[in-house]
Formats: sequence, C-alpha cells, structure tokens
Amino acid sequence: MKLLKLGIIIVLSVVIVLICLGLLVWQKNSNSLEKTDLIKAYKPAMVKVEMNAIDFARNNPAYTIYGNYQRLKKGIRLGYPGVSVNYYLTEMNPTWVYALFFNPRNISINATVWLNSNLAGMLRLQRGWNRIKFSLPAGYQKQGENALLFIIQDGQAGLILSKLYFSRSAFEYSRLKGGISFTENTIWINNRGEVSYYLDCPQNASLEYWINIKSKVSSQNKATLNMTIKAESDIHQNEINQEFALYGKENAWKKYGAKLKHFGNQKIKLTFAVNYKNRWIPGGVEIGLKARLTGKRRVNYKPGELKAKYNGYNVLLIILDAASASRLNIYGYKIITAPHIDYLSKKSHVFTRAYSAGVFTRGSTASLFTSLYPDSHEVMNFQYTLSDGAKTLAELFQMSGYKTALFSANGNVSEETGLRQGFSDYFPLFRSQPPEFTDEIIDWLSKNKKNKFFLYAHYRHPHPPYDAPYALRQRFNSSSLPTLIKNNDLVGNIYNGNIIPDQEQLSYLTSQYNANLYYVDESVGTLLSYVSSNELKENTIIIITADHGEALGEHDIFGHIWDLYMDSLWIPLIIHMPSFSTRTDVDQMVDTVDIMPTLIELTGLKNKPAIMQGMSFAPCLLNTRCVTKGYAYSQSISRKFASLIDSDYHLIFDSVSRKWELYNLVEDPGEKNDLSNIYPVMMGYYRNKILQMRKINIELKQEMIQLWNEGEFTPAGEVLENLRALGYID
Repeated sequence: MKLLKLGIIIVLSVVIVLICLGLLVWQKNSNSLEKTDLIKAYKPAMVKVEMNAIDFARNNPAYTIYGNYQRLKKGIRLGYPGVSVNYYLTEMNPTWVYALFFNPRNISINATVWLNSNLAGMLRLQRGWNRIKFSLPAGYQKQGENALLFIIQDGQAGLILSKLYFSRSAFEYSRLKGGISFTENTIWINNRGEVSYYLDCPQNASLEYWINIKSKVSSQNKATLNMTIKAESDIHQNEINQEFALYGKENAWKKYGAKLKHFGNQKIKLTFAVNYKNRWIPGGVEIGLKARLTGKRRVNYKPGELKAKYNGYNVLLIILDAASASRLNIYGYKIITAPHIDYLSKKSHVFTRAYSAGVFTRGSTASLFTSLYPDSHEVMNFQYTLSDGAKTLAELFQMSGYKTALFSANGNVSEETGLRQGFSDYFPLFRSQPPEFTDEIIDWLSKNKKNKFFLYAHYRHPHPPYDAPYALRQRFNSSSLPTLIKNNDLVGNIYNGNIIPDQEQLSYLTSQYNANLYYVDESVGTLLSYVSSNELKENTIIIITADHGEALGEHDIFGHIWDLYMDSLWIPLIIHMPSFSTRTDVDQMVDTVDIMPTLIELTGLKNKPAIMQGMSFAPCLLNTRCVTKGYAYSQSISRKFASLIDSDYHLIFDSVSRKWELYNLVEDPGEKNDLSNIYPVMMGYYRNKILQMRKINIELKQEMIQLWNEGEFTPAGEVLENLRALGYID
C-alpha cells in the first residue's frame, strides 16, 4: 500500500512538472520579443517641412517652373503672358494657397490663377508686397504633378512671385529631398520638419534611436537644435525634448532610448520633429535619424510541416452565393436555416471571423482563385474579366496532376469572365436549381472518384430571386403577409428602391431568404451524404464558404456589391478534414485571399505564384492557437468603398465622398455608433493602413497587367519594397 501511494505521488509530481514546463514553453512561444526597424519597415504616414512653402528665391525639387520667367533674389519675375508652377501633392491634398507677390510698379496689376486649367483666383495686386490667400478648386487636384498657372493681365508688369505657402501635408515626401530624404533605414533632415508614423505598439515597448549631426556651423555661432519625439495614443501622451549644440559636431552616431510601457497593445502616432532656436543657421546642418521599436508581441504556436499528411487529397470547395454567416445557426442565428451544414460543422473547423475580399461575385471569386485583392487582379466590375496571365488555384491543381472541374450556377463565374482557367471540365449550369445542380456534381464524382480531384461548386442560392419551392417558403414565412407565388416583383422593387419596406415586408423578405438558404442546404446535404458514403470520405477535404453576404435592410441597404457593412462582409467558412470528428472554432481573422495559400500548403501544390496577398491558415486546422495575417481587407464594386477589419475594429472608406466610418465590432456588432471622430490616433492608424493597401494594390496591378502577357510576374523595385513592408513576401 505504501509503495502504491508513493508511486501515485511520484506520477502526480511528474505530471505537475510537465505541466509547468509546458506553460513555460507556451509562454515563451506566445510572447516573443520583436525588434522592428521603423524607418526600414514602415512608410511614414505624414511628412511636414517648414510651412510647406515654395521659396522661389531658391531651387527646390518640390516644384518645376515653365514659361517666361527670370530668377531674382526676391523670387521669380513673371513673364507675359504667364508662368506655370508644377508642384507635387500627397493623398492629403492642400485646400488653400497663401501667395506672396511683389509689385514694383506704381499702378495695380491684375492677374489670374489657374489650377489644372480651372480658375483658382482673380488677383488685384497693389504696389509693394501683397499677401493673398485663395482656395484651390475642389476636385481638380490630382496625384503627382499639378500645374498652378499665373497669368498677368496687364502686359509686361514685372510682377515678382516670392513664395507660396500651402495648407498642411501638401508635398509627397519622396519629392522633398531638399528638406527630408530617406535611405534604407535612415531619415536625413536638413530643414525644420517632422516625420510621423502610425504603429501598433507591442507590450513593454522600448524605443531606441540614433542621432547623427553633420554640422558646418562655426564655434562662434551658438546655434542649437531641438529634437522632439512624441508618442501619443487615444489614452496616453509622452514627449521627449532634447537640445544639441550645432557647432563642432562630427559625423558620428549616438544612441538614445525611451520606454513606452504605457502604450502596449495600443495604436500610436510616433513623431520625430526637428527645430532650431535660431531663425537662420549659417553654414550647413544635416540630421540623421535611425529608430527601432522593441517589445513583446503575442505569437501563438505554429505547427510544423503539413504537406506530407494531405498531399494528393481531393478538395471539394462549395460556394453558397450571398450566404451571410449571420443567418446560419452555427454562428448564433436562432432559426435553423442549414441543418446539414450544422451537422458537418460538428466534425469540422468553424472559422468565426471569415470575411469576403469583395462583395460582388466576380471580384470575390477572382480573389479566391488568385489570392489577390480586387484592386490587384483588376476584376472590379461587370466589364472586367480575369487576365489569362493570372495563375489560378485550378491551374496549380492541374499542374500537380489533379482532375479539375468547375460547376457554376452563376454567370459571373464562367469561361466568359476568365474564371474557367485551369478547369479541365466545365459545367455552366446557370439556370439550374440546387437539386439538378447537385445531381450533375454527383454524376461527375461517380465517374472521377478514382482520380485525385479539385472540384469547385458554385451554387446560386441563397442569392435572389427567392425562388425556393412554395411550400418551403410558406413554412418559413412568419410575417402577416401571404406567401407570394413568385417573389420577383416585390424583391426587385425593394432592392431597386421603388418600395421602402415596412416591418412586415422586411420580415417577409428575411423569411424568403431563409427559405432559399434551407433549400440549397438540402442539396448540399445530398452531396455530403454521397461523399461520406464511399471511399471519398477518407481522402477529401471539404470546404463550405460564400463569395459574400447579403444585406436585408440593415443600414437601410438591400443586396450587396455596394456596401461593406458586416451583413455583406461576414461569410461562413467550414473546413472538414478527413477523419476529423469534433468541432473546433477558430477565432483568428481570415479572408477570401487566404484560402488559396492554405490549400497550397495542405496539399503540397507546386509552382505557386510569386505574389499571393493571402496568408496560409493551414496551422489552424491542427491547432486553434494559430497565426493568421490578422486583418481582412475588402472592396465594393468599382472601388467606391474599401474596408479594413483589424483586431476589434472595422474601418469603412468611401473614396468618392472621402468619408470614413469606424466601428467597434465587439461592443457594437450592428455598427450603429461611428467612432471616427472620437479616436483620432486610431483613425489615423487605420486610415494610413487602408490608403497604403490601396496604393500597393494599384501599383501591383499596373506591374502585373503589363507582365502577365509576357510570362510569370516577378516583383521588383518599389513594388517589391512595398510588398515586403505589408508582409506579402519575405
């Protein structure tokens, strides 16, 4: 008995020790020390140079001059009939210009100012110095080079244009090499100015920075430089001020540091500003700055190589068109709309935060097939098709010896739209109902189940029109309205804005959507039963998802394609791995472009594209403490709206009205309370991120469209640098 008790004590002690060791290892893996070179890794969000001024008494790469002019000590003498000053803008364009003119004549001079051929101002300039402020015409500014044209109305007047002061954030930083310039990991400042970064600050953060002052100031001059480093979030602020004597400085780096412990896990704005106490500095000064942010960021356990386990497995990818996750019981909906999908989820991985990359079928499917966002693959509306040069998921399966088949009940996924690429068998079943559609799939499977295959099945339902069998629609109808024989007229009038539905009509519309979802689920159940009844059960990965969701009156919106609220973005994603028998919820964020790299890793596909904007979430299929890219990006049709979901927040950008909306998805899942005016630093962080993504996507598209026709795309230059900064490639 004593020996038995002793044995039990020893076993328990060993177990406790192993648990403690496991916790230590987990803690080590989940809080990894991260060192980020700020200047190398990030593009600055804002760059400001002293008053954003153009001084015409000096040459400056921020502008060029065309026309008849003469440079003087005070500025440039405008020749008749005018002088064009071409200047350079950032995304945040100036709204006004403050001009400084000198009139040497005894009479007043009339002049006009034009911006890109549009009248900006009419000036009457008296003798001597004239300080005049005028607004720039809204909507006529463009990215890059803009032309301000000054036309003198009174002949050879001898008018001198001395300076132009623009409203803040007027210049593209890469053009301002005369004031602030950048090398790979260093900022060089030789004027008063500041550079700001928006960052996601890690835990226990420390800022390390190095300063190099190159000065030609003589020892007789007591000039000093002030360096200000300011960290600010929506909760805390911290400012460091340092003063340096400018004389006698050599070319040498000196290291400094600061703790940012109060800013852990917050979005912060970090600003480096240079100023001089003396107005004019004789000689020359150039300030070099390097910076590094160090801290602990949670990195979850990542399983090892997965290719060997699933190499050669079949893949059945099922799309339910316009299926919102919010309408499925597995995501908390109180009405059972998809019992067969519910049953599959009990032995699958259920992704609770999966989002569409584009809320229109053609663009979203192109993103799924290429792992590129709509801005990058250019399928932005119904006039665009996917380029033949794009390498698709089906082509990769085909090159790896798979039989490939495309079944489509939606004409946006077709040979005509460029989305058949890589599919050896093609079934355009655009007018079929779910039962007939499923019969065709099962017939193909029965003939090809001995081969390894990739089958893509795009059901049209639950997408409108809501045409499930009448008995089923009547069963779901919980409104006081009678069930219509056909819903086309009512649904069409509501979706087109001809009818503003009352509460009963909204209830009826929702019931008909639910009936459509139940209808297609019955057919999906038939397909799943066939797969599970034979040898396919042991070697087939099953994925059920949607191309986008559907708005049913939320925010007074119906349908999809235009809005980017959760009802259109949030989609189901259920992945069943062979022999997996329990439900595992995955709470990490993924979007449509992540599916392709995941399947490449799971099945060991070769010849993957040089660029994929998605990140594989294959590790999540073995362990829910997984790593994903941590954000979801989406677009509406024709680029009108862009959306970014990051952590608990959702940012929506209207590129036409330039309106921003910010929502906390945890506290406000219905997206009713816009926070864009409450959290300025967080807004700046997300605004900067979404504008960077739009910029790199457009640059990537321009490069790829040109090179797709010549062969495989290989990024280089500025595109390569930006892709690395955004984490798309190593």
